[in-house]
Amino acid sequence: MDQGKKNDDFYDRPPELSGWQAFKQFLWNPKSHEILGRTGKSWFQILIFYVILYAFLAGFFASMLMIFYQTLDADKPRWQLDGSRIGVNPGMGYRPNNVEPDNLPIIFNMKDPKSFETYIQSIDNFLQKYNDQPTDSPTYINCKPGSMPGADELCRVPLDIPVDCIKEKDYGFSAGSPCFFLKLNKVFGWLPEPYMDEDISSNERIPKELVKKIQAITDINERTNNVWVWCEGEGAVDKETLGNNTVTFNGNTFGFPKYYYPYTNQPGYLPPFVVMQLKDFPQGKSARLICQLWAKNIIQDRQRRLGMTIIEVKSQE
Repeated sequence: MDQGKKNDDFYDRPPELSGWQAFKQFLWNPKSHEILGRTGKSWFQILIFYVILYAFLAGFFASMLMIFYQTLDADKPRWQLDGSRIGVNPGMGYRPNNVEPDNLPIIFNMKDPKSFETYIQSIDNFLQKYNDQPTDSPTYINCKPGSMPGADELCRVPLDIPVDCIKEKDYGFSAGSPCFFLKLNKVFGWLPEPYMDEDISSNERIPKELVKKIQAITDINERTNNVWVWCEGEGAVDKETLGNNTVTFNGNTFGFPKYYYPYTNQPGYLPPFVVMQLKDFPQGKSARLICQLWAKNIIQDRQRRLGMTIIEVKSQE
């Protein structure tokens, strides 16, 4: 018997279908009652399988998340000071800064308001929260050197900004004397250890001009209760560009008072700031300033920008 004929007796070869006919049959096969290649029962079984699978995964993820949140405290970080990646050495920030990374220079033209309008906005945004400090709240008190606020009290940050550094004068940019607002970065639980009189006179690392300004303060409580900040040209060329007495501060306000610390995520807490101005910055020149913090428990590390910050300024003609 012919082998091909014998096979044809037991197997009916399906008719050849065109592409469109095969696609329609894939969508719905009336002979096998299949939809998209599966029967209704098959679709039901696979649906049940995935519902159970994803319900299990969602439940497992939710339970792990609940366990994780049990280890967190909404008011304070679990790892603090030496036990945290931030450590015990604060850095320093400043305003205005660029929208781009801070290492870009502050470039302005005193004759072109558009060149410094973004810097004005940056300072406006920074000062807004200080302007919003409540004046009649018992929580905010006027603190004094040598004293610390109570458990439920916050030290009000005074807005004694130099007259040349106010918004009406474009924060000094339109006069070619730009102002910068310096602040310590927040480190939870960190308490500064200010220098005492004997530390100031014996520490040769502290800039001599800073020592003179500190020693000129007559109030011993103010003299020994601040984290001092000092800015100067980074290199010889920068110092020559800046000239003498170019970097000025608002009177004796060139330090961060101890009574604002420690920061413990208090509601409404505002860090203090220091206003620094570059008087008569030479047009067509650029300079890099290094601003360093001075206290017993602060070290300066340029590579990691700890205890310091660098400000680069360029004035266009």
